[in-house]
Amino acid sequence: MWYLAKSKIHGVGIFTDKPLRMGDLVDVAINKDRIVTEFGSKINHSWKQNSELYYLDGVYYIRASQ
Repeated sequence: MWYLAKSKIHGVGIFTDKPLRMGDLVDVAINKDRIVTEFGSKINHSWKQNSELYYLDGVYYIRASQ
């Protein structure tokens, strides 16, 4: 499960309570009704991102990319 906490880099970040492997889905960012979820609203831009947006069956997920 993910949670919000103070980031060592800047502001607040999204963290998980267990290690993720490349390709693991973290949570839904945009649902089938095209509504941004609470999780999706917390995604930030980064030059060294460790996740990516992944589309599957009308839903956008965040997937671990590292």
